[in-house]
Amino acid sequence: MAQLAELSLYDYLVSIPLWLWQNVDGWALLVAVLTPALIIFGRQEIRLRRVRQIFDFERTFGNIRTSEDGKKINPSFEFVRSKYLSDVDMAGTFSQPDYQHPNAAQIQEILDRITRLGRRRDRRLLASSVGLMIVLYFGVDALLAAITCGFGSVTCSCALTHFAPCDAALNASENTGVTYSALVTIGGLAFAGAFVETFRTFLRHLAVFDLSAYTFLRQTGEMVAAIIFTMIAFAAIPDPLQPFTRGTESDGIPWLWIALAPILGLMPRSATQFVYMKTKNLITWFKTEDDRFQEVTRVTTVDAIDGIDFPTRFRLEICGIYDVQNLATTNPIMLHIESPFGIYQCIDWVAQAQLCHILGLEKFLMMRELNIRTIFDLERAIDSRDGPDEVDTIYAGVLFAATDNLRKAAQIGGNQPMIIEDGKVTPATVDAYCIWARTVIGTEPARAKLSVEHLMRWIGDDLHVRRLRLIWNDISRTLGKRSEALPDTQGHRGSGQVRNP
Repeated sequence: MAQLAELSLYDYLVSIPLWLWQNVDGWALLVAVLTPALIIFGRQEIRLRRVRQIFDFERTFGNIRTSEDGKKINPSFEFVRSKYLSDVDMAGTFSQPDYQHPNAAQIQEILDRITRLGRRRDRRLLASSVGLMIVLYFGVDALLAAITCGFGSVTCSCALTHFAPCDAALNASENTGVTYSALVTIGGLAFAGAFVETFRTFLRHLAVFDLSAYTFLRQTGEMVAAIIFTMIAFAAIPDPLQPFTRGTESDGIPWLWIALAPILGLMPRSATQFVYMKTKNLITWFKTEDDRFQEVTRVTTVDAIDGIDFPTRFRLEICGIYDVQNLATTNPIMLHIESPFGIYQCIDWVAQAQLCHILGLEKFLMMRELNIRTIFDLERAIDSRDGPDEVDTIYAGVLFAATDNLRKAAQIGGNQPMIIEDGKVTPATVDAYCIWARTVIGTEPARAKLSVEHLMRWIGDDLHVRRLRLIWNDISRTLGKRSEALPDTQGHRGSGQVRNP
């Protein structure tokens, strides 16, 4: 009897993996489990590497964090430090003076604590990704079935899947139009696009160390919504080209939908936008967008910045920097830590972007040809104590120049700026207004200097400009007086004073 009991228990235990092997899609299960697991593992490795990089930066530029009296003066670096250490340093131990320039043993202590607490945090993240695993499993299962069936309607005659119907009457009927089998194929194709977009989003969150339970829950919801709305769009409009042409069909599914479903899944909100565009004539109570100024409000891409090419632009987009305004307001120390670019390169890009963001692309490119590349170059040229008044007059001609963008904005909006001539207020063209404004500030260099320096003070007083100026001064102080000029030049000074940008 005991042997029979042991044999039956053995058969029972063996039957479990056999049943799983026969009834579970192994490839789908592998993708469902490995995707969140690898993402969570990557988060921990990225954190450890960047913490070491932060301490290396702090060791190199010691003055970035402490002043002569030992007080913290640079919140930009403190923010970078706290982003990667705050949740493992609740007591503030790593902010004490002994840890401001940690030695090898202290750094190892910090890394060990991150590793210990990271395991607990990783388990919580893995628990929050259960919903994503379920969606990934069934999505990959449906996609593999659609591929096996040649992107036609999915049935058990061509694929073994949880979604394949095997009802004899259903298989015997003509399988055209909107059917359950066709919806499974459309859902699988939409999942392919949604999976690519979800994976990209996770990589972007990893790049800026912004992966949390909310990220997993949000991406799960986005993926499900994209798949469902794509299937609804297919059911509502099974053949968008039917009024114009008779599309070639693949087992009841138009060829257009085979190409369109992954695209709608790739852009989570595009499916709802597609349905809205097709039905907007029936839905008149929605407010429409005012797109009159679309031509003059275009996004300035970071390609305009000297030193940024297309691969660099793509890498910056991973860090959440999509245009010049994003780059102008970013923390250069954070960008250096979270990207492969050097600190001086990041500071130069941000300083260029700030000038471009303030002046506009047209004037920025003109200034660059006149040897003004960054916001601090313009500040030195206009507001330097030793600068001649004539330089202010030269650059005032660019600052007050009319641009094509300004002319288009006035034309589209129907605006005419007002000028005062001979005691009378009259409307004028944009070019006439700019000439009048340049005349008002004065044609004498000394008079123009006051107005131009006042203009420079207010455009250079934005918080992100002040932050960059502080970083610039702190790094300059770290480099020392020997970095100010070559010994045989007139700029060489023995006082050791650092010139403000």
